Parts: sequence; structure tokens; C-alpha cells
Amino acid sequence: MSVTKLPNQRNISRLILTPFQWRFTILIAGSAFLTCSVLYGVFYSFVQENYKLLIELSPMTEEVKKQLNSEAHFLSWIAIGASCVFTILSVIWGMLFSHRLVGPVFNMAHVVKSFREGHREARVQLRRNDEFKKLADELNLLLNQFDQKKKGISEV
Repeated sequence: MSVTKLPNQRNISRLILTPFQWRFTILIAGSAFLTCSVLYGVFYSFVQENYKLLIELSPMTEEVKKQLNSEAHFLSWIAIGASCVFTILSVIWGMLFSHRLVGPVFNMAHVVKSFREGHREARVQLRRNDEFKKLADELNLLLNQFDQKKKGISEV
């Protein structure tokens, strides 16, 4: 079975089925943001409670108490920054993963449309380790059988 590229096939952007990809990315990023918010809330309450106890129960000067409060706020900002970085990385990961999920479906739909329009050499090409590879092979087999039957009918 010979697999040829279509003449108008080119490298396409990362957004293939934009509405689905954005919904998927928002779901991933929303989950990441929610997780980070809960973890930050737990972290903040734990740090604040322990620092307050430390400040109240320890004999310290006002300068040391200010320093400890400053450290608590600094740790809070670090946690917020890490949460933001994690959420941004989740958006990027969501976009890349959604592209990997949608790409094969888009490719198969494009091949079927091209075949319907008369490009009889159109076949699905996917990566070797793609989850949709079996479906693509079956679709290519179906297109080959259809093409052979069409040739058999036209010869009669």
C-alpha cells in the first residue's frame, strides 16, 4: 500500500479545532489553578499559624518579629509565583496535548474529504505510536477496497 501526501498538505498551526482545543486547555488550566489555589490556601494558613505561634511564644525583639513576618510574606509570594508558573505551564501542556489529540481526527477528516473530492491517492498518515493508528489503518484499508471496487465497476 503506497501512501502519498496530498498536493495541498502543509504544516499547519497548533490550533486545528480551536473551540475544542480551547475548552480542553481551559479545563486543564482551570484544574491546575484550582489545585494551586487549594495548596496555597493550606500552605498560607499553615505558615501564618506557625509564624504567629512562634512570634507570640518566643521572647524576641520587635526587629526579629518584623523579620519573621517579612519572611512569611516572602514565602507567600513565592507560593503565589510558583502557582502562576504551574498554571502557565499547564496551559502550554494543554495546548500541546490537545493538538496531539485533535490532529489525527483532523487528518482523517481531511483525507476522507479529499477522497470524496476525487483525490483517490489520499491516505491517512499518522505517527507510529499514535493511539489512532489502528483506526487510520482501517480507514486506509477501506479507502483501498473502495478504490478497487470503483475500478472494477468502471472496467465493466
